[in-house]
Amino acid sequence: MIENDAEKIFLTPEQHDALAALALSGRVGVLQAIEVARALGARVPLSGVKLDGADLSGADLSGADLSGASLRYASLAGAKLDGADLRRADLTCAWMAHADLRRADLRRAVMVYTDLLNADLRGADFRFADLVAVDMTGSVYDDTTDYLDADSLPLSAMVRQPASTGR
Repeated sequence: MIENDAEKIFLTPEQHDALAALALSGRVGVLQAIEVARALGARVPLSGVKLDGADLSGADLSGADLSGASLRYASLAGAKLDGADLRRADLTCAWMAHADLRRADLRRAVMVYTDLLNADLRGADFRFADLVAVDMTGSVYDDTTDYLDADSLPLSAMVRQPASTGR
């Protein structure tokens, strides 16, 4: 059995493999895998998947495990990624304008030419992320956004808001 750390839900290896295979079949497959995983009360098993160029615009990927995933040139515009695990994900040239990344874990993520225009970054963790030529114009951050050791976080182009208690 595979244990989901976040909710302590157990998936059989067959369930996990079926969801992972479904997720690899494109946008519809990813969205179906998310629905099935949520119906089972489990996290979406997308760690390490290759979704280069995928159109996930507006998708609800809240709390999804995308650690180590390759999302190069993917469109995540307006996607809900609050609480998502994006550690070590490759987001090179990803389009993430207006994305909800509240409390997302982006530690050691590769974000080269990534577009985060007007994204919600409150509480996101960018520690040790590789940020090169990232457009964060108009993005919102607060006191809980962790960018210690993140390369080149363009705070001057971002909007700072006081940390809210009711996220």
